[in-house]
Amino acid sequence: MNKMERLSYRVLKRTVWFLSHLPLRPALALGAGVGSLAFCFMSRRRQIALDNVHQAFGKQMTPQEEKRIVCESFKNLGRILIEFCRIPRLNSSNLSRLVEIEGLEKVERSLAKGRGVVLITAHFGNWELMAQALAVRGYAPRVVVRPMDWAPLEMLVSEMRTALGTKLISKWQGMSEILSTLRGGETIGILMDQNTVAREGVFVDFLGRPACTTMGVALAAIRTGAPVHSGHIVRLGKGRHRMFFSDEIPVITTGDLHKDIETNTARFSQALESFIRAHPDHWLWLHQRWKTQPADVKIPSRPVSFSFPLSGKSNGEGGAERSQ
Repeated sequence: MNKMERLSYRVLKRTVWFLSHLPLRPALALGAGVGSLAFCFMSRRRQIALDNVHQAFGKQMTPQEEKRIVCESFKNLGRILIEFCRIPRLNSSNLSRLVEIEGLEKVERSLAKGRGVVLITAHFGNWELMAQALAVRGYAPRVVVRPMDWAPLEMLVSEMRTALGTKLISKWQGMSEILSTLRGGETIGILMDQNTVAREGVFVDFLGRPACTTMGVALAAIRTGAPVHSGHIVRLGKGRHRMFFSDEIPVITTGDLHKDIETNTARFSQALESFIRAHPDHWLWLHQRWKTQPADVKIPSRPVSFSFPLSGKSNGEGGAERSQ
């Protein structure tokens, strides 16, 4: 980093320190207020989110209900910012008061098989807290992330994410790192709910619309035999959360790799959709999830290879992608 970037890093770190030492409830109120301001002033993102909610729920909701969901989604981002700043201060004692976990024994049984575990989730609730809660419980996952474009922010965020033992895998490292991690019996955490360019994904139904979705999760599960579980985290209020882990999602293998990738990717997406529909105000609606569409692209016939990254660039959608 150059001199200006080092200065920026120090300013960011001191800001994080200050926010982390605010009393929790007032700090969360501050975060929600920042989210509300973003809802008011980020008109383009607000409209994307409103359009996405309307497309997903159609006549099931009134415009007022749709607006409430989007506003709460923005507030959730503000709260995540505050909670993220507090990660280095978490430990087994205080985390147990903040996060309840249901279904972890299902993941433990899968880990005992010795083939690693793939945990899939979405930008839902406080997704950053999930990995930290597992790390404190002794199940530190390796999480696939997209590195930030700005060096000071990338350094700080990486430090925060790894403070409790979570390990990071850059999405640009490709499939080989994912496979070796699973074959070593470790856990991989993957956010698989964002738009993917056509050459690196398959189209499956997601919230009622064709969504180009990373093929990497299905590829990894098929090639390694690693069990797949979905997980999500729900806010209970007053800074408390509850994490849920699903039963193992059976991976279908027929010998037709292309078909199996599409079938399993659809099943994984349905698992994410189930908890998004149950708590729509927890999801990141402001991302252009359905930007890539079948009518917009021509996908050449080609064999599937491990050389494909886990998920694609955001095809012009930079800001939300960086939150991974």
